[in-house]
Amino acid sequence: MLARGRMCLCGMLASDFETLPAAVQQRVSEFFGRSYVWLEGVIDQGVADGRIPAPVSPRATAEALVAGLERAMLVSRPSHGSERFEAIADALLESMGVNSRG
Repeated sequence: MLARGRMCLCGMLASDFETLPAAVQQRVSEFFGRSYVWLEGVIDQGVADGRIPAPVSPRATAEALVAGLERAMLVSRPSHGSERFEAIADALLESMGVNSRG
């Protein structure tokens, strides 16, 4: 995404959430809700497979990971490349005990 100068649309909209029309707020909230549910399932499966250490809460872990990745996109944008984003994403995954390159 960042390599082509693009970012998550819902992440950008969330930064001005309070100024959005109610229908757009609902869609942005739905996007994040579906993202959390999907990622929670991925985490649960990784724990069941032994690839991810059991987190305190799969839902909270999913929410923290999405939040971290959204922030990583924002703070990486001024560097005009994907290296900073990739380093932050790798650190997030490593903090969960996941080998991001494996």
